[in-house]
Amino acid sequence: MNIELSEEVYLKHDEGTDCYYLFCISSGKHFSLNKTSYKILMLLKMGKDKQEIAEFLSNHYNITLDLCKKDIDELIDVLQENNLLTNKEI
Repeated sequence: MNIELSEEVYLKHDEGTDCYYLFCISSGKHFSLNKTSYKILMLLKMGKDKQEIAEFLSNHYNITLDLCKKDIDELIDVLQENNLLTNKEI
């Protein structure tokens, strides 16, 4: 997985309401996230790859790697459809 969040994408956790958000400055798009999606995106932002993220989620939530990968793929599909990802520089 050679992708990363676009530089124009910002993640926010509102501690007062315990809500999670994704904002895109250039398009004005914004999304409400659940805690797991927010964690996936934070790990992606930290440079983790799909396997590392899936292993973290599997261990943290005690679910199968296959289910974790499926959830990650679904989130990535939505991000790609909305042009919120870029190719990572290698």
